[in-house]
Amino acid sequence: MEMESEEYGDNYDQESQVSDGEDETIEEKTVEMIEEETVQKGKETKKKKPKEEEKWRIKNFAPKRKAWLSNNSKDILEDINSPYEYIPEYFYEVVADETNLYSVRNTTKNINTSKNEIKDLFAMYIIMGILKFPRLRQYWQTLTFISTIFETMTRNRFTNLRNNLHLVNNKPDNNNRIWKVRPIVDLFTNRSRMLELKQNTCIDEQMIPFKGKINIKQYIKNKPSPWGIKCYLLYGASGMVYDLIAYQGKTISLDPETSEVFGITGAITLTLANRIPADRIFNLYADIFFTSIPIIKLLTEKKIWFAGTIRENRIQSCPFTLKNKDPHGSIKKLSIYMKISS
Repeated sequence: MEMESEEYGDNYDQESQVSDGEDETIEEKTVEMIEEETVQKGKETKKKKPKEEEKWRIKNFAPKRKAWLSNNSKDILEDINSPYEYIPEYFYEVVADETNLYSVRNTTKNINTSKNEIKDLFAMYIIMGILKFPRLRQYWQTLTFISTIFETMTRNRFTNLRNNLHLVNNKPDNNNRIWKVRPIVDLFTNRSRMLELKQNTCIDEQMIPFKGKINIKQYIKNKPSPWGIKCYLLYGASGMVYDLIAYQGKTISLDPETSEVFGITGAITLTLANRIPADRIFNLYADIFFTSIPIIKLLTEKKIWFAGTIRENRIQSCPFTLKNKDPHGSIKKLSIYMKISS
């Protein structure tokens, strides 16, 4: 537009020196001409909007090295000395009430458990998860018993509690496939969101080992635990989880508009990245599953620096020249910039 105004600027000045009456006539004719041009064969043509074009050029990448802005807030983990303090008291009371209710409905006999006994049950599960004896009865047998477990609860009582353990009332939620364990998932997620983020964060998927009956169970080859429930995590360099999304197929809770624009994987990435404060120079890393150019652009606007591997078909018109015959460790540096064209 600037080039046009410079080239024809003199003509515009000459034409501007007409009388007021001529201005009105010219304006009316101009409006009529525009109306005629916008109607073709009875159909109204839409004016083309300026289009963004992405251009690649060979240029060394210069990362923006800026200081990370920490808010120096106190981490909630500093005041927690045991797992009991991580889980609020009301949660044990809810589990005890739901377990008693289920036992009456299932066996017509109240199991009469309490929040303190539920605490003992959770502690025993933690110990068993660490020791991993092949048989449950070995924790109570004479030659292999564990005194902490043996003295806390009998095997029959443990089995009875385990068979009746419930977190919620049996009212299926068709939009939530993990509704039976939703309270503990929400508890863990809310606690994770209270943690103070460190500068380097990462998005990845992780399997919760599980071989029971559930319609969202998946098998992913080459995972340490290939069978289980898949979760998408945002975590730090220490491995501390800051946020998570449990995969539930089509019922996964994501923003519909974000999913339509960026796809399901893009919506997952942005949903987890919303946990990261903007304008504080955080670094976010991800693998090939979560990386795309539109995601990188959007996060860069929030001053969240993104780094990750990417598929060739997601590099829009990039002159990718590296081939299999190139020496191991070869690199090609390119940069992208935006150009607005009408």
